[in-house]
Amino acid sequence: MKHCCSQIVELLVDYLEGELSAEQTAELDSHFAGCPPCVAFLETYRETGKVCKCALEKELPAAMEQTLLNFLKTTIQG
Repeated sequence: MKHCCSQIVELLVDYLEGELSAEQTAELDSHFAGCPPCVAFLETYRETGKVCKCALEKELPAAMEQTLLNFLKTTIQG
């Protein structure tokens, strides 16, 4: 079964987490081999996860936390 790019996006999380069948994984690997835009999206998706994980490991400075909370309260209250 051939996949179009929009289908690749839908399967990306399962692909990265190793939850696809061997056949599905091989099909996606084949698609990536001939689709530079999907490879770029895959790499960006991988890096985004790393950046988010790193950000969650850091503690937000108290002043920045308060500024963010004030901004959110103002934005939510309209």
